Amino acid sequence: MITEMRRSRRHNDFMPITVNAVDGTNGKKLAGPFTARIVDISQHGCRLLISQVLIDSYHIFYSTRENDSTVLQLVITFPDQNQQITVPSRPIWLERFQLNNVRSYTIGVELLTSPEGELVNKLQHYLKQGQRERGSWWEDIEGQLKVTA
Repeated sequence: MITEMRRSRRHNDFMPITVNAVDGTNGKKLAGPFTARIVDISQHGCRLLISQVLIDSYHIFYSTRENDSTVLQLVITFPDQNQQITVPSRPIWLERFQLNNVRSYTIGVELLTSPEGELVNKLQHYLKQGQRERGSWWEDIEGQLKVTA
């Protein structure tokens, strides 16, 4: 039996974002943009679906984890609200993802902001708009994976 260990409830989504690797000490961009989608999110972290993990010689997971000062910036654009939010995060885990002939990756990231802070509250507020429709699409995909597994 698997015991749920997450600190906060996750919400399914399918929000397109871009991800940049940056040096946290000086803000210099090291790699990116990587195109990704948030597939679930909580106040503490999220799971990203990403098709490309390597740009030139920079690996979004391994290269970032080699240096403690490197962070991933999740750049989330909300076109309906004319709003863009950048959230610093750190990769925690990486898994291969495959559905039929489509191969991709999922990456778990921890948000490096206060779970009760203004940035996370603003992010949660904007994501709630349309989240049910985006999330239901991802739930359908996950359901297909469980049937074929």
